[in-house]
Amino acid sequence: MKKVLYISGYQLFPANTGAYVRAMNVIKGLVAAGCEVRIYSLTGRSQDYLARSASAEYEVAPNITGYVERRLGLAICQSLSSKLQFPALWLTIYTVIGLFSAKLAQWHSWSDTVIVNDTYLFPYLRRTSGRLRLINSHNRFIDCT
Repeated sequence: MKKVLYISGYQLFPANTGAYVRAMNVIKGLVAAGCEVRIYSLTGRSQDYLARSASAEYEVAPNITGYVERRLGLAICQSLSSKLQFPALWLTIYTVIGLFSAKLAQWHSWSDTVIVNDTYLFPYLRRTSGRLRLINSHNRFIDCT
């Protein structure tokens, strides 16, 4: 069974926008093809930050596990970027700096394929030697190996 680490800048599940539905359909397709998928989200949802929810792992469906990183600094970057209508360059900066959690390191070691959900996360793929590396962008997979 292929082990796929799917990294997103945003919490994909539950899917509440068209882009998140598209990403979840790709993930469900991977599971249907016999993969186990772990979804790592760099930021959560506003209501979770307001409720002071901690970073957490959760079961989405059989063979799909999610983890939402809820660091306050990332939430502030996400919120400012959205309110100022800037591109999500904060994702690229964060990815280049590489202040990743132990959970991401653990899941990275577990995986044999890494998919990033956004071109802003491309720099992460430099850390993934020896694995199949893909960018999922607008229903296209870009092979980065």
